[in-house]
Amino acid sequence: MGLLKQALQDQLCADQSMDTLIPCPKLWAFGPAQAGEGVKTFPITCAGNELVLHLQGCYSPFDTSSLTESARKSLTLKLPVIWEQQFAALESQLLTETAQLSPQLFGTKYSEDDLRTRYKSITKKTGDYPMQLRAKVNTDGFYSCRYWDKDRQRLEPPDTHAGLNCTVAIRLRGLWVSPENFGIVADCTDLQLIDEVAACPF
Repeated sequence: MGLLKQALQDQLCADQSMDTLIPCPKLWAFGPAQAGEGVKTFPITCAGNELVLHLQGCYSPFDTSSLTESARKSLTLKLPVIWEQQFAALESQLLTETAQLSPQLFGTKYSEDDLRTRYKSITKKTGDYPMQLRAKVNTDGFYSCRYWDKDRQRLEPPDTHAGLNCTVAIRLRGLWVSPENFGIVADCTDLQLIDEVAACPF
């Protein structure tokens, strides 16, 4: 990496101003790999804590889905404009940091260009349409997603997630690595159903 690019990257991470809603990956810590079915997962923490994002004003256009009859389902969220630049910066910084750590994470040295072809993004942006975020929702067990109403009272899970306006807590739980690809594990831990933007309960 050129010295100028590295200096700009370091400055961006050092600033962490109020306008920066996602901590720079340079500040993340990757824990020991957890292996499973051909995929390794490196747990993510930041300053010793779980890395949780609180996103207000989201919209869920579809119900949750999964390829199998699994309690772990995919949720698509349309994001407010304020988050688009945040996630774009995150993914650019993530490629820089994972290239630096590639021997540790992938077992061999890779450049940013190498990793760009392997990276599977949790976001999608098409034209002028809102950016979409794909997260996972656990519908059963200890880590099942919690639901809240606009008055911050617990709710049962809705019959469908399609058409919901919501505030969500998204935990960036880990970095998954397979022999061909890698990406971020993003879990929706809490979801508040709203008619309008309300105070976040978590």
